[in-house]
Amino acid sequence: TAPDSKAKKNIRGKREMFQVGFEPELLAEFDAARKQLGLSRPALIKIAVRRLLDAGV
Repeated sequence: TAPDSKAKKNIRGKREMFQVGFEPELLAEFDAARKQLGLSRPALIKIAVRRLLDAGV
């Protein structure tokens, strides 16, 4: 078998799910943006948080 045929390691480690309560108005903004972008709510939030962290906020 080729050396690159095995499963790739997850760089970020094991993910742990947790629930966060957002205000209904903020969720409405998320839903409007995600519909426009064609993303799921978790995907939109994940991208937004990563961009905030990359920006050093």
